[in-house]
Amino acid sequence: MTFEQNRPYTRDELNALLGGNVNFFLPTKGGKPLYGCFRKEVNPRLPDLVYVISGSQRERAARDAVLSRIPFPVFEQVESETWQYIGDFLATDYRPRAVVPSLPDENAEGEPLAGVLILKKFEE
Repeated sequence: MTFEQNRPYTRDELNALLGGNVNFFLPTKGGKPLYGCFRKEVNPRLPDLVYVISGSQRERAARDAVLSRIPFPVFEQVESETWQYIGDFLATDYRPRAVVPSLPDENAEGEPLAGVLILKKFEE
């Protein structure tokens, strides 16, 4: 599916087009990423690095995205209910906090971090 740059999308719209959980940062189906929705204020190095909040489902989604080797569309939040397409990316690595000593203990909202997901722009 092709998305337009600089066009606003809602999570409900993305869910209708791609499926997945509208409340999850990286919805997956069958271990494959459907899309990513990330906020710059809690991911200051977006789109290259995405902080993964502690939780088995979040950590599994990050690992599965790497293992799938499937590019997926990435959206950045631009307003409370609006997301903007920033490109298709591949998840190239997931590094748990134990191997990333520079990773902060928490994100900007005080949520504990489990690791970091590394993304690379996908070029066909």
